[in-house]
Amino acid sequence: MASFLTDLAKSYVGKLINGVIAEPSYICCFTCIANDFEEQRAKLEIVSSTIKQRAVVATRRGEDIQDDALFWEEAADKLIQEYSKTKQKCLFGICPHIILRYKRGKELTNKKETIKRLIQSGKELSIGVPALLPDVEQYSSQVYIHFESRKSNYNQLLDALKDDNNYVIGLKGMGGTGKTMLAKEVGKELKQSKQFTQIIDTTVSFSPDIKKIQDDIARPLRLNFKDCSESDRPKKLRKTLTNGEKILLILDDVWGVINFDEIGIPDSDNHKGCRILVTTRNPLVCNKLGCSKTIQLELLSVGEAWTMFQWHADLNKISTKSLLDKGRRIANECKGLPIAISVIASSLKSKHPEVWDEALKSLQKPMHDVVEAGLVKIYRCFKFSYDNMKNEKAKELLLLCSEFREDEEISIERLTRLGIGGGLFGGDCGSYEEARSEVDLSKKELLNSCLLLEAGRSRVKMHDMVRDAAQWVPNKKIQTVKLHDKNQKEMAERETNIKYLFYECKLKDVFSFKIGGSELEILIITVHMDEDCHNVKIEVPISFFKNNSGLRVFHLSSNIFHGALSLPESIQLLKNIRSLLFTRVDLGDISILGNLQSLETLDLNHCKIDELPHGIKKLKKFRLLNLDDCEIARNDPFDVIEGCSSLQELYFTGSFNEFCREITFPKLKRFYIDEYRRSVNDSSPKYVSIEDKDQVFLSETTLKYCMQTAEILKLRRIQRGWINLIPNIVSMHQGMRNIAELSLHCISQLQFLIDTKHTDFQEPNFLSKLVVLKLDRMENLEELVNGPMPLDSLKNLKKLSIKDCKHLRSLFKCKLNCYNLKTIKLQNCPRLESMLPFLSAQELPALETINIRSCDGLKYHSMVSYRLHICEHVQCFPIESNSMCNIKEMNLSHLLEIKSVFILSITPKMMLETLTIKNCDELKNIIINTINHDSDGNNWGKVFPKLERIYVEDCIKLEHIFGHYDHDPKNQNHNEIHLHLPALKYIKLCNLPGLVSMCTKQYRPTFPRDVKLEDNGCSHVAIKSFRDVKIHPISESLDSTIRKEDGDVTTQYVDDKIWQETSNTNDDQGDPSQIDGDLSSYLVVTRELENIISNKHLAIENLSLLTDFLVKHPSFLTRDTSWSSRYKGYSYNCLAELLRFLQTHSALDVLGSSHSEFVDLLQDVRRCGFDKDWLDGVEKHALSYELQFSQNALQKLLVSEQHVTKEVEEMRLKINIFNQHLEDLKHQLTSLETRAALNASLGY
Repeated sequence: MASFLTDLAKSYVGKLINGVIAEPSYICCFTCIANDFEEQRAKLEIVSSTIKQRAVVATRRGEDIQDDALFWEEAADKLIQEYSKTKQKCLFGICPHIILRYKRGKELTNKKETIKRLIQSGKELSIGVPALLPDVEQYSSQVYIHFESRKSNYNQLLDALKDDNNYVIGLKGMGGTGKTMLAKEVGKELKQSKQFTQIIDTTVSFSPDIKKIQDDIARPLRLNFKDCSESDRPKKLRKTLTNGEKILLILDDVWGVINFDEIGIPDSDNHKGCRILVTTRNPLVCNKLGCSKTIQLELLSVGEAWTMFQWHADLNKISTKSLLDKGRRIANECKGLPIAISVIASSLKSKHPEVWDEALKSLQKPMHDVVEAGLVKIYRCFKFSYDNMKNEKAKELLLLCSEFREDEEISIERLTRLGIGGGLFGGDCGSYEEARSEVDLSKKELLNSCLLLEAGRSRVKMHDMVRDAAQWVPNKKIQTVKLHDKNQKEMAERETNIKYLFYECKLKDVFSFKIGGSELEILIITVHMDEDCHNVKIEVPISFFKNNSGLRVFHLSSNIFHGALSLPESIQLLKNIRSLLFTRVDLGDISILGNLQSLETLDLNHCKIDELPHGIKKLKKFRLLNLDDCEIARNDPFDVIEGCSSLQELYFTGSFNEFCREITFPKLKRFYIDEYRRSVNDSSPKYVSIEDKDQVFLSETTLKYCMQTAEILKLRRIQRGWINLIPNIVSMHQGMRNIAELSLHCISQLQFLIDTKHTDFQEPNFLSKLVVLKLDRMENLEELVNGPMPLDSLKNLKKLSIKDCKHLRSLFKCKLNCYNLKTIKLQNCPRLESMLPFLSAQELPALETINIRSCDGLKYHSMVSYRLHICEHVQCFPIESNSMCNIKEMNLSHLLEIKSVFILSITPKMMLETLTIKNCDELKNIIINTINHDSDGNNWGKVFPKLERIYVEDCIKLEHIFGHYDHDPKNQNHNEIHLHLPALKYIKLCNLPGLVSMCTKQYRPTFPRDVKLEDNGCSHVAIKSFRDVKIHPISESLDSTIRKEDGDVTTQYVDDKIWQETSNTNDDQGDPSQIDGDLSSYLVVTRELENIISNKHLAIENLSLLTDFLVKHPSFLTRDTSWSSRYKGYSYNCLAELLRFLQTHSALDVLGSSHSEFVDLLQDVRRCGFDKDWLDGVEKHALSYELQFSQNALQKLLVSEQHVTKEVEEMRLKINIFNQHLEDLKHQLTSLETRAALNASLGY
């Protein structure tokens, strides 16, 4: 026991000794502590840079950054910006300030430990997660028509999905009735009403693709199946779906029974928050899936069909009677099938009446083809629309789309490349740009005709019924085959006139299909997962290409790498091949492709190749090369690309290898070069982004070419020692005419972006298309532009971001129009002195966000053409008039010289929502009043009408939020300045040791009631001045506003409800000295009542009620100056009694027992001369006209009340009789007990 106590004492003594040693070390060893902190901070900066690069990579891969990573970055940035030194001295500046050294030393020691923890956690930090794709809220149709017959279906479906007792709900109906649209509309409402947190839809189709369904469900849940085996995928999905989150799965277009367990969908016994909605044409599906509720979707009625027809055909009241009659007959022929109506009506829009006659005849004509009865109408409608389509290109595009899998979302760019290869677009010698224009026009016509559907950005899809009809039109020339279906395979192999063929199969069967005939032009093959064929080399039979020598397009895609595919020599027999497209195929050696003289397009997506073959340089027709996320084992692919003289378009994304160094490519019509794989932006056909690879750079020739032509240019390295972009790299008359986004990183030699100082430069459209300018770690950059520039050079600039440019002194030294500029971000530019000194007051109307951080030399932010004298004295933010009124967010950090931020006179017009100020060592006041003379009367007004959040941290000299620029009391305005911040919700004050109070004594600030205040490291007295603002005035005293004295500060609160209900919609647009009418009304009321109370003629308990009412109804204020205070008090007391009666009594009370009381109160108030119209309205509302029931109903209600009252009285009488019997019984029992006790022996 003694040893235990000894050990315990030792541990406590050790801690005590360490504490005693540590405390003085904060002072004596401050330099060492600061150096240790700087060392750890440098390590953190390296880790932070790595984390940020990983975040950039994740973003470019289309992922979202996790919250943990964002919080880590924010914490790291704050510590990286921490200053370890103290400026304060004592003993007349001779010695360091001991107290501050102690505090700072202790603080730095704690922060050093925090940095160590951050470094360790940063190594294990997960950065990106898959980005969420748009759900039903975006995809739901905007033209959904709420038919009367569908309302019951809609409500039934909605109620069924809200009922927790239902797990699987079925929506059945024939094809084309609108099941999918209805399901998504209901899903949209359920998401908006927060009944479900996730609404996920996936198309099942006739032949379900289990992996696709799993991926569709997993993507919105941010579930990653990477490194998951096939057997683990459903387990992982099921676990996520049963975690309790409310998830609705819409399984669309289900044709047969599907195995929920195989997919990973939970069963009915353990589904928790998950719910299933199935749409199907087959009634048996609902039974076999065990739907607890099934809704039948019927065809449209005659009237609804006509309404839908009119909408799609664009008929209106001015349409002729003859045309309307024909339309009705055509609509009737569609038999209420929505998809048939939309197709035929859209095709007739704006067409001649004769075409309408043809349509009617076509629909009435019997069909001789073998078509299912349910498909007759849609096939007729489709055939008419197709036959009457004048755009032959649109017809070809429609047939091409029908070749893809059911419900597949098809990329427009993919259709373009296939169409060019098939000779459908662009002609034999036409450009790809011409082909894109033709595809775009055709797509729009098909969308307008309801033959294609939008499927997200740059994608389309077909309704499965339209797809089937499209394949039926060309009489078997278009075939889609599933090779596992032997009947389909055998039938297709017997056909000899197939033109477009799509088939899907497993890898082992991919080349087993025997295609006969020479008419085949487009062949698309999709290979599904085959676990038996991993790492197996697949040989292509010689006969496969030999039998299809007329092939123009060959597209082979797989959903995962299976094994290596060896291209045979027989591929050289494809004399007409124009387009080769491969997706996720290990091709190995592709040198044989250099022998395909007719090849125009080579599209490799996620493929593996040994090297890019030199033979393609000799192909005279070779025009498009796409290498998207490919693994290239050997050699620099740009050595080959440079020699492709006929190349017009190059897409090279995520395919750089270790051999890539100096990038050179020929002059192209389109180029998209990116070190990361991302979707190609069609709106920017000339794009280069090499921001993270130090070893990769553009050659001099290619750099000059990109400067002249690129629309988006993002570079990390420029090899040669140019000191400016223009005119050193390109001349002023040639360069940067098309650039929309310019981003430069770590280019140390540049001193200026543009140098016009020694030239007479007058190009009017120079840089006029630039929208985004980003500069990062440009070590020697001094000026963006050195010299004059045309006024409108940057007229479209919207975002300006400059970071870590240590020698940058100013942005522009010339006057420029920047009226579209929205965001300015400046960080770690210590020598920057001014931003935009030559802008006039009206030239920044669009500015929304300013973020300034660690710009120590920035003494002022002048946004006007002249500097106010204020700047010279206080380093303020002298923004005048409307120049900054649209700023929504402002972030000021590490501005070591700034002493104040805003001048009071501009605050009423600023639309600022969030203000953040950190580490501004010299800051004393945030808002200052510069008016030195007294104004007549009180000054009232709103300031920052939209400001919701204020964050102020680590500003050691800050004294007030509202202050005065001149500290001499003689020069200050001594009148009260009443200010209201109507939207304020949150204030955070942290480490403000110099804070005295919220404002100097002349200010009277007011906040809404629910403002949240968070503080740390501020004096109690200062914080009390903020908290006092939140006291309700009427509950504390007779004053209209509470006033609490804390040193120099007086604060007050105005009831937010009163303020909002009386606020003037036309906000004060001028000087804040102008009296705000709304608040003035409040003051008049409170002053009037306060005087009457002080004379003891008004009951104090009526003050709050009367104040609220009179501010809303100022007409009730007594205007007669002859009235005595006593009479006014009597009148207001009568009014208060009436108001209180109205608050506590109902219409039934007035019509019943309280009728006479109400009449008496009303008469008393009328005698006082108050607003007659208002009193008449109250009487009318209470006594007769506004009642929602009849006198008979009221009489019955009163009789019923009397009856119930009588029954209650009878019951009460019975209870009393029962209680009396009970008392008698107790008395008798007591008597018996007493008698028994007397007769018993005494005992001992």
